[in-house]
Amino acid sequence: MKILTIGAAGFLGSFVLKELTATGCELAGADFKDKPAELPATIAYRHVDVTDFENVREVVAWAKPDTVINLAGLLTNICASNPFQATRVNVMGAANVLEASRLNGVKRVVFASSAGVCSPDRIDTRETRPVSPQVSMYGATKFYDEVLCRQYEQNFGMETASLRYSLIYGPGDVSTPGNAQRLKNIESCVLGKDVVIDDASAEDRVHLLHVADAGRATAMAATSAAPVSGAYNISGPLGDFLSFGEIVDILRAAFPEAGQVMFGKGAAPQEFGLYSHRKAREAFGYVPHINARVGLVENGKNRLQKAG
Repeated sequence: MKILTIGAAGFLGSFVLKELTATGCELAGADFKDKPAELPATIAYRHVDVTDFENVREVVAWAKPDTVINLAGLLTNICASNPFQATRVNVMGAANVLEASRLNGVKRVVFASSAGVCSPDRIDTRETRPVSPQVSMYGATKFYDEVLCRQYEQNFGMETASLRYSLIYGPGDVSTPGNAQRLKNIESCVLGKDVVIDDASAEDRVHLLHVADAGRATAMAATSAAPVSGAYNISGPLGDFLSFGEIVDILRAAFPEAGQVMFGKGAAPQEFGLYSHRKAREAFGYVPHINARVGLVENGKNRLQKAG
């Protein structure tokens, strides 16, 4: 099987390709960034701009894949501040990937969707729940992409899987604002410095998903011998639905020299949703392996090691 991963140089992309290298598949990667040093030399690589249809079509034709994994996209805060660019990258970029895949005979597209589709009311997080009219700009782009995937299934018989990741954390840098960046800031307390998170509450709850588990789920959806179709929640263990305050407690228990973490006064607590991954387990066998209490401590150790 040949697999092309678009967005291969991102936070998640390197973990997806690491998982795929163990499958024996022929791999190619593409991104607007240069090839990361950690990607094996055996993985063919091209630059791609997902907003340029001809460029995307040329890259898909070059790779000749059976399956395309599309991880390219802008995150929550950027989408809110720049809706035009959000539409160009998240919506037209996904449309370009799907159409280029169709024209090149690709059998399956695995798309990086998000638990943000469930915003702002995240109490009901089932894949079948209706989308709120008040959905965020980011969530709206991801939901429209899911509709695009569904239409390509219905019109052209292409298999698609839209993976709704919960909050991804793990080793690596996060360059965009949002909960992932807040979590990185909280983790920095292990360096012994005090941290201020002025735009969140200690009671805010998030469902953590280690990036290695996210990468494994993506690889499993891409290589599944059984058919895939529609949206799938991809989350960490159910016990990893934690408040920011609980995350701080985990880090401070493991690192006694850690600094204090102070949150914004008067910030209304938010619950970002508990996501069952039952559908993904039944469809292609996904079960998370990394408990947040282990993953967060490993992240802390990595921070200290890099700090020297």
